[in-house]
Amino acid sequence: MPIFFDFPRELRDAIYKVILLTPLSPPFSPEECRTARSHYSIGRPNDSANIGYECVGYLLPRISSSALLLVNHQIHSEVREILDGLIARKELVYKLDCMVENVGRLYATPLLIPVITSWVNKIEIDIRFFGDYQLQRGCAALWRFSLVCFLNRFLTQGPNLFFPPKNPEQSKIYVNTIALNFLTLPEVPEWMKSSTLFVRPGEETLEKPKGREAGLRMVEREMHAVIDPPPMMLRENGIICEHVYCIKSLDDGKTRREWDMVEIKSRSSAAPETFPHN
Repeated sequence: MPIFFDFPRELRDAIYKVILLTPLSPPFSPEECRTARSHYSIGRPNDSANIGYECVGYLLPRISSSALLLVNHQIHSEVREILDGLIARKELVYKLDCMVENVGRLYATPLLIPVITSWVNKIEIDIRFFGDYQLQRGCAALWRFSLVCFLNRFLTQGPNLFFPPKNPEQSKIYVNTIALNFLTLPEVPEWMKSSTLFVRPGEETLEKPKGREAGLRMVEREMHAVIDPPPMMLRENGIICEHVYCIKSLDDGKTRREWDMVEIKSRSSAAPETFPHN
């Protein structure tokens, strides 16, 4: 029987990539997370009044390169070469699944974390909505704060956010693009359907968006309120502005809207800082 190193390097690399780049399956529902008690609350920092922190459950990640890097010196070297190539070519991608239950509770599950590093080209986040979306007139959807609170922790403490390194600088992550892919959407409340909230400049007010388009505009409106909040509103986007270049909203993988975080930061009267690169 041939041993692993009898295989050509190209075949060994293909096997490594299957292990490194195959994402886990997302949980079926929030109920599955509660039953398994798999997701832990990230808790609210002492210096934040945002209750969104208390509504986030997070599953400890599986770092797909960890076991390979510990096998032996040769496998460590070959796997490290693949990982370094992904980072150098700006192809390193993290994948996460976020389930929103009702209007506020968020369950975040890492599906693919090939390696922990300070520079990631893209974080792809699939977002799914469950339960009743009973958003009252004049109220903010808590899930948008929960998502920003989670991203704040993830970007400053890394994927192992419950066990960050002693040196805070070693756990920070800087990202070129965060892609929010909305897979399922909540039902649009009746009072929103009859309003002109989703009508964009230049569109006829009589032609209000319907169906999935209305749902997409509703969640994008919520995201815009925390990514680029108006003056005098609660601003929780500072960390995202420091760590991310661009945020995109997607529908079935197709880009719908983009937020330039460097430009947003410059408008908030803070001088843009240089992003570190590997």
